[in-house]
Amino acid sequence: MKNMKLATLTLVLSTFSSASYAIVDGTSINWADHDNIVNSSCTGLVIGGDFILTAAHCTDIQEPVNFSDGSVIEITKRVNHPDYAALGLADVAIFTLTDIPNVEHIDFLNPRDLVTDEDVKTYGFGGTGNDLHYATLRADSATDSANNGAPYPNVTLRNIGLGYLIGGDSGGTGLDNNGFVITLNNGVNGNINIATVLKVAKDFITSTVNGWHYPTIVKTTSGNTQVVKIQSLHTSPTDILNTINTTGDASIDTAGITCASPSGVVSSPSAVNPYDVCSLPLTSNGDEGRIVLGNDAVITVNKKAEVKPDPKPQPDNGGGGGGGSLGWTALFGLLFAGFVRRTR
Repeated sequence: MKNMKLATLTLVLSTFSSASYAIVDGTSINWADHDNIVNSSCTGLVIGGDFILTAAHCTDIQEPVNFSDGSVIEITKRVNHPDYAALGLADVAIFTLTDIPNVEHIDFLNPRDLVTDEDVKTYGFGGTGNDLHYATLRADSATDSANNGAPYPNVTLRNIGLGYLIGGDSGGTGLDNNGFVITLNNGVNGNINIATVLKVAKDFITSTVNGWHYPTIVKTTSGNTQVVKIQSLHTSPTDILNTINTTGDASIDTAGITCASPSGVVSSPSAVNPYDVCSLPLTSNGDEGRIVLGNDAVITVNKKAEVKPDPKPQPDNGGGGGGGSLGWTALFGLLFAGFVRRTR
């Protein structure tokens, strides 16, 4: 009976996926400072370079993804958590973009259980258009695999006077006090804010991405060492020392690379566990360079603005749009056609 109630609630919540969505009485923030958060009717988060983490009930929305710099990128693939259709829970999806966006900010993931009464800072656009807002909510109860008799529980987040959700903010991330993503907005039911615990998608995320989660661009100050942080979303331990290299004006001190789990457990750079975060000491003189993490995972350092050449005027050859010789060919063709008609 409890499972049926949960499934019914999730069905009701899914109807809000295209509704007007806003964080009410929350805090407005500069979208450019959170350029990894995207707007496409639903809210989403850039992970792993060209992936978007969002809610599964958003997959029916056939709209491109809007970024804070005004760019728009199409979606080439949408994958729901395999248990979403079967159970009506695990409301998590990953979209693949047709291109890799320019993203400087990054939020790391921590697929863990929530603690009763812990605060969650949740983000969304909704009815605010392209104005990004956040609200701070509080977890009503801790969650585990037995919660409500369902294998993939949602969690209710109560209002504490620091903003709340109204129908539609689906896919927005919820961050804990350490800045790690721990929930995804699912929907609302009256005054109840509903979120999906990220832990339900722990294996789904790594099996889909199976790569590094990283900022695609970074900016440096000439001559200074800057720490660049990345996260492993691989399915198994990974040796970053075996794949990382640099080109151009970028240098990584591989001896200074450190890695640890979201809870602070240290790991070796030669055996980085899934969801571990690694710190890379980067130096540059301010010119453009690249940090190659492996495969297509590349961080561009001090990316230069693309310069588009001025269009060159096309010469007028007197033969229409295709040039002089083509014009004479067309003319002779017309004369021949007229001759044929006169001889019939």
